[in-house]
Amino acid sequence: MTRLLVVADTHIGKSRDMYAERLADQESSWQQALNLAVAHNCDAVLFAGDACELRNPSSAERAAFQRPLVGYPVPVVAINGNHDVARGDVPSAIELVGSELGGGLLIARANPGVVPVGGAAVCCLPWVSPARLRASGNGSDAAVPELLMQIAEDLRESARRFRPDLPCILLGHWATTGWRLPTGLPTDALHEPLFPVEELDRMGFDACFFGHVHSPGRITREAYSVGSPLCLDHGEENDPHGCWIWEDGEAEFVELDYRPFLTIEEDFTQNERTVAPDVTGAVVRFRYRATEEQARRIDHAEIRRELLAAGAASVQIVPTIERASRARVENMGALHPFDAIDAWIEASKKEVPGLRERGRQILKEAAA
Repeated sequence: MTRLLVVADTHIGKSRDMYAERLADQESSWQQALNLAVAHNCDAVLFAGDACELRNPSSAERAAFQRPLVGYPVPVVAINGNHDVARGDVPSAIELVGSELGGGLLIARANPGVVPVGGAAVCCLPWVSPARLRASGNGSDAAVPELLMQIAEDLRESARRFRPDLPCILLGHWATTGWRLPTGLPTDALHEPLFPVEELDRMGFDACFFGHVHSPGRITREAYSVGSPLCLDHGEENDPHGCWIWEDGEAEFVELDYRPFLTIEEDFTQNERTVAPDVTGAVVRFRYRATEEQARRIDHAEIRRELLAAGAASVQIVPTIERASRARVENMGALHPFDAIDAWIEASKKEVPGLRERGRQILKEAAA
């Protein structure tokens, strides 16, 4: 009997505000997952990439990933995700932590390979730059999914040859076909290579777990999207968050405790008020629509005070002002840059796939 815990996408350091609190939240979710593996007598923990938000995390962010692993009694295999890799010649935070822990507590994989651990053969398929894959193929984007499948098949054959007695688990950090983003958009909307998930079942893996997309779920008979162990932004507030426990062919999703993200919608143009949910400890986004005349009477400071007094941890206010000719965002220049991105999308009604995430990542890296 083999029992594994699978977790991914802690994104330690990801925060629009409340940096210290969110850093503690992210470390806590990672610690919860590791504690759960001990409580369930798991044979190994598999981490499917994206330990930190930034490719060059601060010492505090790297320490938040490393601390829960010090003295940890269960072997951990971790692969690089797209947020972990700065350049091909620079070790990721995962690799550095593995080296600092001596390799015995964390087996870090930057390249494909088979790792026998915890009674399973773990076939690691970490994220690498699609440009590197294109360069190793025929140079076209269309060749990348085929190369990924070929690498996965080669890993499976290696595991069969050397450890045919062990269940074979594919651990990857790639978006797959046939799944969805937390926003509800299909993964086909992503401008990146997709692993053709329909090919996985025929390859003969006992289970396939993919990090990268933060919506957890079963994609095919043997393939799973791991999801994230905690809510990382408002785009993920409607999805559950946790980790998976796999045992001899069956996987169960276990939700963890995490700080809620809540969006409150108000349409003052309809003269209706929403009954506010319980905001205790939550990161709150207050979005409203109002006419110009109404907007002049709306006090953002008062809204913020009321929500904070009700227990919210932080409050972001995103106004959309209705004009006779068109809707536009009021006081765009006064907004935090992240709020401005959200407000522009709300006002323009243009949901460009990945715009929020790409814009925020560029702003964070520019400020680092």
